[in-house]
Amino acid sequence: MSAIPRVARAIYNFFAGDIFILASVVVGFVLVSLLVGHSNLPNPLVAAVFIACIAAGPIISLGREVADRRRPGGRGAAYDQ
Repeated sequence: MSAIPRVARAIYNFFAGDIFILASVVVGFVLVSLLVGHSNLPNPLVAAVFIACIAAGPIISLGREVADRRRPGGRGAAYDQ
């Protein structure tokens, strides 16, 4: 494996650790930048959209982990013993 993919993976693991968290942050920033630049929405509404996008990542990630623990043989089964 070359150095560039290793560095990219290390940065991903450090900042996000889960693709849903990373994706929700990216979507949040892109969506808010589009809303601020191309709409006349009030700033509190734009802030609420941004907070909802950012909060969606950990919520989805936690939901996946809980569902995986409930599944027989899931990743969490080793920690339950």
